[in-house]
Amino acid sequence: MDWSKAKNILIVAFIITNLILLYVISDNDLGYDTYPSLQEDFLEDVRSSLAEKDINLNIDIPKEIPSLPFLNIAYEVYDASEELAYRFLEEYTKDKSKENTYYNDKGEKLSVIGNKKIVYENNSNKEIYSQLDIKTLTNIAEEFLKDKGFKTSGYELKDYRVKNNKHILKFTKVYDGLTIETSYMIFEIDATGIKRFERQWIKSIVPNEKEILVTAAPEALLRLLLMEEHYGKTIVGIELCYYSDLEEQGPSTWKRIVKSNVEPAWKIIFEDGTEEFLKEY
Repeated sequence: MDWSKAKNILIVAFIITNLILLYVISDNDLGYDTYPSLQEDFLEDVRSSLAEKDINLNIDIPKEIPSLPFLNIAYEVYDASEELAYRFLEEYTKDKSKENTYYNDKGEKLSVIGNKKIVYENNSNKEIYSQLDIKTLTNIAEEFLKDKGFKTSGYELKDYRVKNNKHILKFTKVYDGLTIETSYMIFEIDATGIKRFERQWIKSIVPNEKEILVTAAPEALLRLLLMEEHYGKTIVGIELCYYSDLEEQGPSTWKRIVKSNVEPAWKIIFEDGTEEFLKEY
């Protein structure tokens, strides 16, 4: 057992418990509908605790305790990879050294990873766009989806940035106003067109009848005290979403999964573009 990690977990749990008890005891005016961890004094202590680890907040902490269901989801699965290759590349050659990878003589390549993730790449150097604003970029993405036979609804643009002269747009599937982070499309676009496209998608969603009470954001944020990789960062976004980390269990396990559950989580967005998901379980 990693006793050092266990000790740190206990310390954070102790901090959360004691902060809540402090405000229950010290404020006799608290009603049953007033949750201690949403009081301003508690929020200030959360900010101070994070600041001790050089984790700064550049956004207000949400003051809500949502009740949400787990979602039962089914992924789009691409067993017939050659049919998909024809949709993207028309005439193509199968790469003998890599499973489910195809290319053509136009500099285009398609890979199907784990039966669920599509990655398209284009090495063309011919410039076809003189100006790329956000409207033009979203139109390019939408026309590409139509051309490849995908629906152009049920998702939202959740992130846009420019990196290495490429415009990167991330679209995420939305259910009942919340994003499902395991269902997404990422476009990388420059003056030559779409350089890279990645898609992993959900085809059906069934919510559980029973809902769970999601940990309040101030309490959830204290878990960051154990995550050294985020020390020195600035938080610029805190939002509810649905998330699953099944893909992190390894390629062989991930390939066999066609259905799973996604759970409510707090998505923490840092100024450097990295994200952390604070799950309930």
